[in-house]
Amino acid sequence: MLSAGMVYCLSGCGGNGDIVEGSWNLTKGYAGETEISLSDLESAGMGDTTFTFKDGKVNITMEGSDESAEGTYSVEGTTVTISAEEESVSYTGTVQDDVLTISQDDMKLVFEKE
Repeated sequence: MLSAGMVYCLSGCGGNGDIVEGSWNLTKGYAGETEISLSDLESAGMGDTTFTFKDGKVNITMEGSDESAEGTYSVEGTTVTISAEEESVSYTGTVQDDVLTISQDDMKLVFEKE
């Protein structure tokens, strides 16, 4: 199962957000090579997750939940680094076209730009 902490624990570096600025919606995930559908993510309480990037800051919301997280991010080329304000954890993602893939260990979350 995907780590809810991967979604909630984000903040850190600040920087150029040109390629990620805007809102991104979670569309699917992967545990290793196994794809996790949006409906399975919804069953796990993570289905309506949105990342909103602007001016070096990121806001993470989950529709239907009172939980949200804030953090900062930096961009270098097509690589995005997101870190948690209240955690000593950072996540790395890559942007290709309008798809953002955030990875941690063998788990990946895939977002599409609104």
